[in-house]
Amino acid sequence: MALLDFKTQRFHIFISSTIEGLKRERRTIKVALEKTYPQFHVYLSEDWGSDSCSPEEACLKLAKDCDLFILLLGKRYGNPPNGYSVSVTEMEFEKAQESDPKKIKAYLKTTQFFERKQVEFIKRARDFRSGLICPEFRTLVELKELVIRDVIDYFVSPKFIDSRLSQSYSPTFLKEFNFTQSKDQRFLSQTDYSHPKGLQLPDPVKQQRTYLHNVIHKKTPSKLAKRLIANLSAGDLLTLALIAEGNFLTRKEYLQIFFPEIKWRGFIQRMRRRGLIVSEASHVKVAENVKKQLEQDERLTQKTHEAWVSVLEPKAGYPDLALVLCLHLVELKQWPEIIEHAHSMMLAVEDRFTAELFYNIIAQLRASRVYRKVSSHNRILLLDAIGIFQIHEVNYSDALSTFNSMLFISRRAKDKWGIGQALLHRGVAWTHIGDDWRAQLSYQQAADWARKENDEFLLGRILHNLSQCQMALDPQLAAKTLEESMLLKKNTGDQEGLFAVYTGRGILAGQAGNNKEALRWFRQAERVAQKFENKYGLANALHNQAISLSQLGKSEAAISRSSQARETAESLERKDLIILTTQGEAGHRFKAQDYTTALPLFLKLHVLKKKIGDIQGSIVALSDASIIELYLKHYDAARSQIHKYQTLATAMY
Repeated sequence: MALLDFKTQRFHIFISSTIEGLKRERRTIKVALEKTYPQFHVYLSEDWGSDSCSPEEACLKLAKDCDLFILLLGKRYGNPPNGYSVSVTEMEFEKAQESDPKKIKAYLKTTQFFERKQVEFIKRARDFRSGLICPEFRTLVELKELVIRDVIDYFVSPKFIDSRLSQSYSPTFLKEFNFTQSKDQRFLSQTDYSHPKGLQLPDPVKQQRTYLHNVIHKKTPSKLAKRLIANLSAGDLLTLALIAEGNFLTRKEYLQIFFPEIKWRGFIQRMRRRGLIVSEASHVKVAENVKKQLEQDERLTQKTHEAWVSVLEPKAGYPDLALVLCLHLVELKQWPEIIEHAHSMMLAVEDRFTAELFYNIIAQLRASRVYRKVSSHNRILLLDAIGIFQIHEVNYSDALSTFNSMLFISRRAKDKWGIGQALLHRGVAWTHIGDDWRAQLSYQQAADWARKENDEFLLGRILHNLSQCQMALDPQLAAKTLEESMLLKKNTGDQEGLFAVYTGRGILAGQAGNNKEALRWFRQAERVAQKFENKYGLANALHNQAISLSQLGKSEAAISRSSQARETAESLERKDLIILTTQGEAGHRFKAQDYTTALPLFLKLHVLKKKIGDIQGSIVALSDASIIELYLKHYDAARSQIHKYQTLATAMY
């Protein structure tokens, strides 16, 4: 990884693609990157003048020597030069791979038709074992956001890791919903910081949550505050306002990253001497009465929010930064942008606390007049995010109602993306409710729609879900559907979607009594989950492995896997996954006659089931707990548990 010296060093970025069909995309990236940091020197072949070497030689040399190689893939392959069998773009890609495979970033423009040779080139570039994570884009805005985020992340220096944005990945959950997951989704405040000896910094998670949940007392502006800022220049006033509105991003190191043109050290010292800034641990803060005075200047407030939006938007792949960005967008009343960012983050982050913050923003927008003012597509995004969050929170009936509303709006607006999503997600809701017939009907409608629109990526995910419904009644049909899903996922480069296929094949093998084969598939699913840092998938894979190991008579290994699965689920704070893994571990410990540790798990399961309204499941868990109390000869406790579940059962029936 290159080291980014923000003051002196220049970095050479080469954009490789066919010019025909991608000219606007190439130019957009060049302008966006060079505007983001003057240190970036972006090369386009169409900008070169005369040179002593041939164009092919110049391209290949730059592909080899550049600091970062950006590959844009469109529908055209390009004409190979005389004497060659492959296009210039593919030759450049090969040369960059030989030089350093890690310096390549690739992006695929969504289209219905590709030239035959281009299809082969894309498959090679996105090969499951040795290929690239190649996100897709439809618009110039999507491409610009993807590239700026990836480029900045690539050039961050390890030696600045404590003062710059976190380098840890925030894993994302993908359970056959149709949205692509970017490995570059980060969570700033979850970092396990490793500071030099003797340097103690406050916990950033604690700082952030304290800020977000405690309203800072705002004092009335005093005459002193007016006098203090009266003689400040317009630049100093704006800089002061940037700190006042910076939320938790008020460490000097962060401010220097976001606004490198400001000499922060000297400014903070000057403002501190004048009594305008006070220190709080490693952060700086504008005095409350001064902050209130700044907020009375509407033009200054507007300019401040616009400045924060301009620096945060390229980094909106970080959930923490996306949250702060949404707060500034709220002040500017830019509702469509808020919905797009909140929707993206709610689907990307596994952390329940963060996802809930974005959900609160989305839910408030739906309940306000804003909902009817935004476009149909924004309403569809809003409903999509709400429905998926409701599924994660085990509110399946509410989720079904949300997806039905989403389908109605999508059909009325003729929004193809929304129709496909709503049909698929409605099937997911029916699956969780337990109505497999309606779930299959929804999946079949979604599959017909995907075939009609030639959307193989969506079809691959739909067929996997359909196979899950078919397993109980027709395992052979389920296996056939699953094979078709796997083929589609490989063809479309849906590498993470293969996790679900491996899980499905493991379930089929387990149902057929082939527990060794099932275990092998679940281990493959675990490897894919680890590769994409998908904790939700990892917990599922470990849970399934525990079931196979238990069937093979390996009790200790089963308990170990199930315990790891439960701990992973609890770290995500996902109700559905916690219930699944807790029930699994309790069962494995009971089977191994480890009654002492199984008992608290069944009691915990009873509470969890009761909280989500699953009274029948709660009664069963309490019944199991009473049986364990009898095994342990705790007769009084057993009587108490029996009385509790009898009371619940009477109330239920």
